[in-house]
Amino acid sequence: MSRRAQAGELMGLIVHQLRPAATTTMASCSRCGRTSPGGRICADCLGDDLGAMIGNKGAAMRWLESVRRATQDENTVFLYADKEDALRG
Repeated sequence: MSRRAQAGELMGLIVHQLRPAATTTMASCSRCGRTSPGGRICADCLGDDLGAMIGNKGAAMRWLESVRRATQDENTVFLYADKEDALRG
């Protein structure tokens, strides 16, 4: 498998691990022990793997942080949408 394909797979796993705690069970990361969805390898450890695999940890960490921020913003938008639904019935 090409490095590009491997990077795409890791990026997909990272996005999956960034989902909100309220949507899944949480347990310790099997690698570092931090809280992680499903007790699988956490987004940060997968980000380290991605950086090592592409030979540029900085690029991987920048991407991870941008996706983390986008995920948080998405959750905020949905929170406000749910509040409006509750207000307006």
